Amino acid sequence: MIQTRDLIISLVDIIHPKHLYITVGNHEARMGRFLANALGPEVMGVMPDTPLDLIMKDGFRKRDRMLHTETWYDPLMPILEDHGIDTHFDGGWYCKVGHTIFAHPLTYSSAMLKTTEKAVNYFLRVDRDFNAMVLGHTHKMGSYIQGGISMFEQGCCCDLSKLDYADGKLIISGQEGYLYLCHDKDGDIIQDHTRMVQL
Repeated sequence: MIQTRDLIISLVDIIHPKHLYITVGNHEARMGRFLANALGPEVMGVMPDTPLDLIMKDGFRKRDRMLHTETWYDPLMPILEDHGIDTHFDGGWYCKVGHTIFAHPLTYSSAMLKTTEKAVNYFLRVDRDFNAMVLGHTHKMGSYIQGGISMFEQGCCCDLSKLDYADGKLIISGQEGYLYLCHDKDGDIIQDHTRMVQL
């Protein structure tokens, strides 16, 4: 959690965004399920839903029981808002910016862009006012346009050589990278300025 908090601060310092959108991913949901199984529903009633809730909204305390010290980490949302950054975090797995939906679903397909197609089909039944879909979770990089909807799988910014949870499952290896997406004033993609960046 401390490293994630530091990463968010570092990215904000580098990018200087006017708006910041944060969504929950499968790993945050996994931690919630683990805690629910370990602690039971009664204790979970006083716990946050995800680690991002502690980082963004509640703050948290790190105790070193050997040294008898503790460090308090302030929640980031008020700090970012005080610096003029319009920060959006509601604990959901997707958000919409302009006419683009950014999502990190729990579902996953190892086939290129199949998870994105599934997300598009889902959102066409929920919110038809979008013309682009950007998906996390798959660790794949790719894009195409179908039916006027631009679809992107944006890769990941983690060191994939350190992840072994897919070992032996015949899952196609992921790709490290990110998507640089540009909108016009109406919230539509500027295709000529949008690109995939492989790390």
